[in-house]
Amino acid sequence: GIGKITIKGSIEGDLIHIEIIDNGYGMLPSKIQEIYDSFKNPQIHQGVGIKNVYDRLKIYYGEQADIKITSTLDDGTTIHIFIPLEAAKKHEI
Repeated sequence: GIGKITIKGSIEGDLIHIEIIDNGYGMLPSKIQEIYDSFKNPQIHQGVGIKNVYDRLKIYYGEQADIKITSTLDDGTTIHIFIPLEAAKKHEI
């Protein structure tokens, strides 16, 4: 089928929640864990682009900022980005 990416945003309590949703092949839990491991270990080079986003989120918005990944094989993947609302206000242009 046709590839589709949907972006949603909401405020949940004191967090901004951004969802990037695709309808691709999805990922195994082991692949998601490899990406999470790369966030914490600079020697691991899985998902380099998302690691860069993760690192910048932490620099700009602090420890409360986070990325979570949910995925279902043959149904797609969702990247959840969480940004503390107060920290985001400090970085307004």
